[in-house]
Amino acid sequence: MKVVEPRFQPISCAVVTSRLNSIYEEEKKILLDDITKSITKPSATIDFWTGCDSRSFLGCTIHFLYQNMPRNHVLFFIEVPPPHTSERDRARFENELDKYGISCFMVVTDNASNMKCAFEMSTDDAEVLDDFESSDEDEAFSTSQLSPRSLKFDGWIGCASHQLRLVVNDVYKLHFQK
Repeated sequence: MKVVEPRFQPISCAVVTSRLNSIYEEEKKILLDDITKSITKPSATIDFWTGCDSRSFLGCTIHFLYQNMPRNHVLFFIEVPPPHTSERDRARFENELDKYGISCFMVVTDNASNMKCAFEMSTDDAEVLDDFESSDEDEAFSTSQLSPRSLKFDGWIGCASHQLRLVVNDVYKLHFQK
């Protein structure tokens, strides 16, 4: 860079991190203010997936109406170590909602059996595990912080496009594969 532009001053990693954290906090505040001013309770779409390196992730997009316009934003994207049981997946999701002080109207997920089980549980079935901690000790996660009686969402809906893909796949196998 000295040859291209001698006046260039590189920015340290600490400065970049600080600026990004500042931008994140500002954007989070704006988003939470918008959700608070929304005329409807937000809904969430969540999805789990595993990368080629066997690391698992959870992403959540929040949907709401703001000034009569539909809005959606990625609320969080986190790495989620196994095991992926329905109770733990639900507790992880609710823990993230607690961080933002949000409860949802509906949760939309794929139609995986652990997701169906996690979000179709009644409040009587929603007992959380007391012995769960993540593998990262700095970010220890304990489901004992959650109340099994206070739902963070009103209902669950399986994703229609996932269901349609399964139906189309079954029809294809039935009629076109011999």
